[in-house]
Amino acid sequence: LGISGKSGSGKTTLINIVSGLLKIKSGKVFVDDKLIEGNIKFSKNTIGYVPQRIYLLDDTIKNNIAFGESEHSIDNKKIIDLINNVKLKELVDKTNKGVETNIGEFGDKLSGGQIQRLGLARALYLSPKILILDESTNALDVDTERSIFDYLLKIKTNLSIIIVSHKKSILEKCDKIIELK
Repeated sequence: LGISGKSGSGKTTLINIVSGLLKIKSGKVFVDDKLIEGNIKFSKNTIGYVPQRIYLLDDTIKNNIAFGESEHSIDNKKIIDLINNVKLKELVDKTNKGVETNIGEFGDKLSGGQIQRLGLARALYLSPKILILDESTNALDVDTERSIFDYLLKIKTNLSIIIVSHKKSILEKCDKIIELK
């Protein structure tokens, strides 16, 4: 599902309602014909959310992807698979410590595109049922963005994807587009 609209049209507000971050003041929101508020039990792996601004820990690449997981329960194979699929392999390969490389406070050792890809890997780590991308590829070059969306299109049978974007090239990949006014 693609969501588009001018700045201030309510795209992020809608996403925050769907993800449970905001309570609605009027109207109703349904997912699969079920009223969200009070009826759907969201667990930590129901929704993977990549916001416009991604919060990163002053920690390793691995711990930022497996955010909140205890060290002994981290799935290292899944971490490597995600790094490959979101095109972070080059970053990991050029460091001496690989996935154990510290990214600095707020990811200050990373580019904007690397931060967005790390946020995407984090959102996908827990195998969510719904993936929400809120303008989360705007710092990527065209080829990297295309490659990542090709990957998302391959896995979309296992999850629902909601994409907020101004880019027609991204919205064209969506099965349905909602324009907010």
